[in-house]
Amino acid sequence: MKLLFLLLLLPSLSPWHHPLSYDGKGYWTIRLPVLVRNTGDRPLRGSPVRLEIRKGDETSVLIGQPVRSIRVVTEEGVELLFDLIDPEGEPKREGAVAEGDAIVFPAEVGAGSEARVYIYAGNDKAWLPPEWIRASIANPSFERGDDLPEGWEVWGTDAGHRMFRQRGGAHTGEWCARCEVDEGAEPSWVKYFQRGMLVAEGVRYRFTGWVKARNVKGKAGWYVHVDGDKPMIINKVVGWEGSFDWRKVTIEFTVPPTGRRFSCGTVLYGTGTAWFDDAKLEVLDAAGTEAKPLRPETKKLKRVGADATWEDGWRWRAPVIVRNFEDEGRESLVVIDARRIGNAAYKLIGPDNRAAIKIVDPSSPDPLR
Repeated sequence: MKLLFLLLLLPSLSPWHHPLSYDGKGYWTIRLPVLVRNTGDRPLRGSPVRLEIRKGDETSVLIGQPVRSIRVVTEEGVELLFDLIDPEGEPKREGAVAEGDAIVFPAEVGAGSEARVYIYAGNDKAWLPPEWIRASIANPSFERGDDLPEGWEVWGTDAGHRMFRQRGGAHTGEWCARCEVDEGAEPSWVKYFQRGMLVAEGVRYRFTGWVKARNVKGKAGWYVHVDGDKPMIINKVVGWEGSFDWRKVTIEFTVPPTGRRFSCGTVLYGTGTAWFDDAKLEVLDAAGTEAKPLRPETKKLKRVGADATWEDGWRWRAPVIVRNFEDEGRESLVVIDARRIGNAAYKLIGPDNRAAIKIVDPSSPDPLR
């Protein structure tokens, strides 16, 4: 049996949070405290906060850490969904954290107040979380995908309204999106679109996207929506008709109270052919929100009992790992779910035999507890 006791390296303002989700039977050795300040006159109610990773400050402790090991936790121990994006704003789900990446997480902070969250890293056994928030436009230039571009949804297609990726003729890169609507077809909001990206009330944003058109009767361009307590509390469309080369669509907006989620998509309301590329959403004014990284903390556990001698007369044994993240060793009652041990014993000795169990603590003078 293995017992592990805490070796204190740095003083902690809050107990080390454990266990965290999808730990892979490991634990986290690094955490970065982040002080979130709200200097505005409105509370942050799940508003996204962005922390950029830089070599020159405390966030550098995260550089090189596996993406799958990152977790964001409130001081009270509540794990938060978050997004990790690369310098181009693309979601990052593999590899290691690098300079220029950013972690975006929702914050609950009262007006004129501050709150602390912790970003954990350093668990090489951790699994990649299955759920994330959306903080940016994925695949903004349509470079990835098959018939349907990765990260985009499609709506309104039929025999007379068609959407697909096109290789060549893009504004940048190799690929763009293309929409064709036949002459005489009913006008509709056929589109590629993305939805569900977190935005913060009171914050000013700019959306940009590019469009090209040929023989459009109606309007070709882009739209943005912001949803809150009601759908489409912001609903803006910019586009043109006729034939034209690549044009930049710019839509600026301030998220009103209750605004929570951003959506955007292509527009060809009418007939003709249009091409789309290079969508982007950026913050113009963070409205008094600041995320300040504090001194990183590390925690290493001392291994005790890993080399325990085998008890005579016993054919099998199962190590039980007990972790103590406090500053001092302690004696306490440990509760173990023995079902996995029982299942293994059933397979080893069969259903007709009863297994005797002996619990041994190698660090204790009493061999039988």
